[in-house]
Amino acid sequence: MKWLFVLFLAIIIFGGAYWFGANYVFKEDIQVAKEQRGEVTPEPRIDLSLPEFEAAAKLRQDGKIPEARAALATYVQKYPTSAHVDEAKDLLGELNISIFLSRTPSPEKEEYVVKAGDVINKVCAQNENDARADHANEQHEQHDAPHRRATAHFAS
Repeated sequence: MKWLFVLFLAIIIFGGAYWFGANYVFKEDIQVAKEQRGEVTPEPRIDLSLPEFEAAAKLRQDGKIPEARAALATYVQKYPTSAHVDEAKDLLGELNISIFLSRTPSPEKEEYVVKAGDVINKVCAQNENDARADHANEQHEQHDAPHRRATAHFAS
């Protein structure tokens, strides 16, 4: 019976020492090791930028393209590490393409009336650009028909 009492006492002493060491002395080391192994999932962070992203997406759905473009560009600059920044960049790209390919005027487009003898390289040189002109809404050959309106975007 004496050995049972000694065993019980040893379990209480060594068990208490283990519990104290695990919960107070080595707790941070154990937590760091778990994080390095990937066993601990990070706590979900509240995305404070979500209402702003949703407002910009709503502007796009409402058909307010220039306002949505400005809101998304501001969002990408203001929150570069947000969880929704990739979606915002995708939406911004779609908006830029839709603006570029639409017939509505924008600051990035120039309207040029094609004259007899015009060549794309000549027009680009006049606009201080290289021969890489991106044309919108129409496919142009090397020589265009005179007096036709062409909307072009000249990359800087």
